[in-house]
Amino acid sequence: MTVAEYVDYSCPHCRDYALNVFPKIRSKFVASGAVHYVHHDFPIPVDDWSRPAANAAREVQRLGGDQAMFAYTMALFRRQDDFSYGLFKNFADRLNANIDGEKVRQAAKSGAYCKLLNTESKQASNRGVSATPTVYVNEKKLEAPSANSLISAIEKSQQ
Repeated sequence: MTVAEYVDYSCPHCRDYALNVFPKIRSKFVASGAVHYVHHDFPIPVDDWSRPAANAAREVQRLGGDQAMFAYTMALFRRQDDFSYGLFKNFADRLNANIDGEKVRQAAKSGAYCKLLNTESKQASNRGVSATPTVYVNEKKLEAPSANSLISAIEKSQQ
């Protein structure tokens, strides 16, 4: 079973989802391997930081893998109101020695992953995504789901 999220790093609803809903899904389903969880960027953009933040997170993923990106993403959502290129660099520098914060800052500034972000945005739109966060449990679409509604959708799909 696959659960796919579409989020914008500047979206306050995505912040709530990432900090309050996703951890419950991760501990209940993802950690055990019962659910394959897929992140997709869908910068609407909410503000001028939507795309730079997504570019920074993708560079962290390239340099440090999915676990590093997850940790970085959570840090970004916790400090969503304070985005800056310096913050992107500082968070990356704190993750681990393999991640060069300056490379992350440069990726955010240059838009290094704009082609990927544009592709994901087009695929999301084709799939019917128009707001964030949108989550799919297999093909069932949920917009801004609560933990209970997402858990229920996952459990129904497992039957």
